[in-house]
Amino acid sequence: RTDCVFQIRRPLDSFSVVLSISGYGGLILAMPVVLYQLARFVLPGLYPQERRMLIPFVAASFVLLLGGITGGYFLMPKTLAVLASFGPDSFTPLFEPGEYFSFFIKMLLAFGLAAETPLVLVFLQLIGVLKPQTLRSNRRIAGVVVVFLAAVITPTGDPFTLLVVAVPMYIFYEISILIGGWLVRGRHVRLET
Repeated sequence: RTDCVFQIRRPLDSFSVVLSISGYGGLILAMPVVLYQLARFVLPGLYPQERRMLIPFVAASFVLLLGGITGGYFLMPKTLAVLASFGPDSFTPLFEPGEYFSFFIKMLLAFGLAAETPLVLVFLQLIGVLKPQTLRSNRRIAGVVVVFLAAVITPTGDPFTLLVVAVPMYIFYEISILIGGWLVRGRHVRLET
């Protein structure tokens, strides 16, 4: 945003913010390489069918993380405006750059990790902790939990922002049921033959 005004109170504030942004940005850009190296480390200990599933899981994890971060980035200005409006009119928000960017990065990571939920649900179905039938039968509870989490993530009072976050989360829930059920069925068919 170009209309933000930051209050620098310490001599090293500007320098530490640039270092933080560079560090987090470098970590995000290096994530495919890090995940590839982690996969290469784990690969020798996996069965052939598990090896085939590792690459799609790593790719999906990266895509979902970037999608969540991107969604959080576009919702952040409205979130900051709502948070700044909670005080009386005599309050003028002058953000310190370190605090501002720390909050910004933590919120982006929260959105990114929330987007990883379908991958976790599919994984839990594949290892047998959850069954697709259990997820199907608890759709109403999942809907309430999704709306609650969306309300916590987006502190704005308007229903549009709540729906912008809640609807994709619930769609991800349904997609994880479909993909998990399909993969579990495929696994049972392979084991029977």
